[in-house]
Amino acid sequence: QTLQDDIIERTSKGKILAAIQSLKKRCLVEVTGKGFTLQNVILENLTDRLVNEVIREIKSQNICLLNKMPLLQATKPNYIKEAQTRLLLKPVIDQLFDAENFLLAVIDKIHSTSDFLIGYAAGNVFNLACKSGLDLRRFDFSNLELRYSL
Repeated sequence: QTLQDDIIERTSKGKILAAIQSLKKRCLVEVTGKGFTLQNVILENLTDRLVNEVIREIKSQNICLLNKMPLLQATKPNYIKEAQTRLLLKPVIDQLFDAENFLLAVIDKIHSTSDFLIGYAAGNVFNLACKSGLDLRRFDFSNLELRYSL
């Protein structure tokens, strides 16, 4: 149920379970007492790819993945938020040399495109700006849904 709650696009439980079973057959997913987990090598590869794609989307303002998934889940326990900050937010921040201007441009894009009013993009920008130590007064988050924001 938790996985389904985190997916923006409506996806049936059956499709989610079929995808997990497919990954399990290929030995990419392991079953644990708490659910499913990816093997470490797969998780590291996907994390690197996610960070690189998020950076590309922010720089190009061609937002897709940034709107479909949270980089930080504020409702999770602290150890998970700390891991997400260390593995996702910090690498993105470290590789955006002019983070403030890039993030301001993304917020402008979100305001001008109705497709992004529902999703994680605004919350992701908010979290990146917070973790970057940027002055949030420069950002216009009015009328935006800040999902999973700090």
